[in-house]
Amino acid sequence: MAGLAAGTRGSIVHPLSTAPRVPTGRMGEPGIPCPTTPGSRDGVTNPSFDATGRRMVLRRPHHRHLVVHLSACHKSYCGSKRLVCSERRHAVRHTSKERLVAKIPTDVEMPDKLFANLTVRQVAILAGTGVLAAWVYLVAGDRLPVPVLVAIVLPVVACGCALALGRRDGLSLDRLVLHAFAYLRRDRKLVTTEEGVLPPPAWCRVRGRLPGGLRLPVRAIREDGVMELAEGGTAAVVRAGTVAFGLRTAEEQAALVGVFAGWLNSLDAPVQILLQARPVDLSDLADMVIHTAGRLADPALEQAARQHAEFLTELSTTRDLLTRDVLIVVRHQDGEQPSGWVRKSRRTARRGSSAAIVTRRAEEAVRSLLGLGVHASVVGAEDARDLLVRSLSPRRPEPVGIARPDELITLGDET
Repeated sequence: MAGLAAGTRGSIVHPLSTAPRVPTGRMGEPGIPCPTTPGSRDGVTNPSFDATGRRMVLRRPHHRHLVVHLSACHKSYCGSKRLVCSERRHAVRHTSKERLVAKIPTDVEMPDKLFANLTVRQVAILAGTGVLAAWVYLVAGDRLPVPVLVAIVLPVVACGCALALGRRDGLSLDRLVLHAFAYLRRDRKLVTTEEGVLPPPAWCRVRGRLPGGLRLPVRAIREDGVMELAEGGTAAVVRAGTVAFGLRTAEEQAALVGVFAGWLNSLDAPVQILLQARPVDLSDLADMVIHTAGRLADPALEQAARQHAEFLTELSTTRDLLTRDVLIVVRHQDGEQPSGWVRKSRRTARRGSSAAIVTRRAEEAVRSLLGLGVHASVVGAEDARDLLVRSLSPRRPEPVGIARPDELITLGDET
């Protein structure tokens, strides 16, 4: 152990080795190799073993520190490797998310700010409130005591500030107040009439308000499914399917978003994407299955049909079944309507050209959706009529297997 004792402080030299002294320090640093077993590739032998491979006992504390440094070297290397791998995975996830992020710099529907971060409407309401409060003060300031004057002016100022600054459900309070007044002025009951509701005779007293005439937004439905709107213009409906967006990879999702964004950027007319969910009733379908089960020749098929009918009945009574539709409404608005005899002579031509334009736009939407892998088709006349009926009564369960109003109902053979 004389050679070991002759070593300087901070270095460890094997007594039988001729290798130069290796300074100790933080293991894993550049230029400082980690101690290994005999025959190491680094050219440094382990001081715990002799030349024959027998273990030696070191009586200096450097051996204990050496083992600690060795484990620290291994942990630091593995930890750095895991850190690099985690950073790479985070970078990949971050880049995949960056592809699907759409940054909107500002709200395009937000009104412009005029003064003190207030819009023109807010400034007008606050200015009117201030003028009203000043007028009340000038008129009644010398005649009324201060507490009474404050009790009169303070509610006026509070109402004005609430109307100007308050919001509810995305609308300002002044717009909500206007909508409330418009709702109170509307008729509570509507009836289908073209000439309007005639007033009753003078000798008849009527309690409440007379019903008003029902004005549907659709004037007529053409044979090709194009709807003529009552306010002018035409509209067509495209029924579209869905795509499993969550099951796609990040690259596929980015491609789908790009195709959909390209279709939106190519639009030059208003388009409405409508999602409808309505309850469905399977009781009529179950009755039809039971009615036809007795006509089956094979008893096994009859039993299977009755079991299927029981399943439909149980499913209809224990679950709230819904049918969902994805609809795209394409619209074309006519220009200025001609007046007088010119309007009557050109009405048919204008409606035909408007229907052709909206049909072309609907077909373009179908082709664009096919690029997304979504099956879409233009709705025909019968389907358009059914959509209008369902939209007017959304909470009514839709029966299955009911004939249309213009279809002939025949009695099948019982044999």
